[in-house]
Amino acid sequence: MKIELQKVWWNNAFTIETLKNSGVITIKSPDSRSAGLGSHYDVTIITDKETYVIGDIGEVSWRTDGGLGGFFLTQMLEMNIKATLVEISHLHYEITYKKMPKKLDKIMTALKELPSTKSGLRFNQFKSSSDSKLVVEYYGHEVGGSYVYDYEVAPGYETALSVETNREVKWIGRRSGGMGSDIYEFEVYLNKVIDAKIEKRVVKGKIYHIDGSYAFRTCPGLTWAMMYSIAIKQNTIPVANVTVKDDVVSFGGIEVFKILEPAHERDNSSTNSGRTWFQGSFELYLEENEFEQKYMELYGLNYKCNAHISYPQTSSAYIVRERRGDRESARLGYI
Repeated sequence: MKIELQKVWWNNAFTIETLKNSGVITIKSPDSRSAGLGSHYDVTIITDKETYVIGDIGEVSWRTDGGLGGFFLTQMLEMNIKATLVEISHLHYEITYKKMPKKLDKIMTALKELPSTKSGLRFNQFKSSSDSKLVVEYYGHEVGGSYVYDYEVAPGYETALSVETNREVKWIGRRSGGMGSDIYEFEVYLNKVIDAKIEKRVVKGKIYHIDGSYAFRTCPGLTWAMMYSIAIKQNTIPVANVTVKDDVVSFGGIEVFKILEPAHERDNSSTNSGRTWFQGSFELYLEENEFEQKYMELYGLNYKCNAHISYPQTSSAYIVRERRGDRESARLGYI
């Protein structure tokens, strides 16, 4: 098994190899020396296949919670390798590792890529893992100077991660993070499956889910909004060239997306909040740009106009422009 360590402590990324998918890796520093106000270290990494002698890695911390030891743990978790670290003696560690099963590999990949939701979260790192839970961190809403608090956005974050993993998720803390964001920490309970049917569901396209207040989202999702607009109209207002069968929406006989969860909206009941709460899940069978193009063709057909979308450079919103003859009008927001 190859373990690819990224560029953090050394000048270049490098790879170590093991014979098996589980075992023990030894990390130690046989030599250290004073340099300036601190110490510099040489590091030796020993696997069941080979010994790697790393040159001077400079002045680093050997702490397990954020230094060299922590670096190895988080790097291996990034590759879906479960690892625990034991300090044998000063500057001498042993890491017991095991490649995670495919089911857990799928969950971790979903947590890193967040392919199905428009939550505004950005993956930071996996902090730890066990047989029952994963602890994972994301960059999210910055509380400082904002009238929106962490406990207001956290439930939406929990829901988004639950949708991605089909597991129960709990928000456990927030701290100041990168520029323009804070870091939110979550526990994902691996054995607490929300819907057994979803575990067996075959996904043909890409799932889009929103469950939260539109005003709290910097990017509510144009593609989701287009599917949403059709889903809420299809039971009340006939849309030309659109058919729905077994929750699958077709344009001109071509299957475009499936309604996984009925879309709806309601007033947000939070104190002093006039925002609207949007909810719905869809599975899109087409690529986003192809779907948006077909949607605008459908829009023009139903409203008897030529329609296209332009994106202002200074805003995450978008504009729908309509042209009828020599007259052009524009609307801001989602369709």
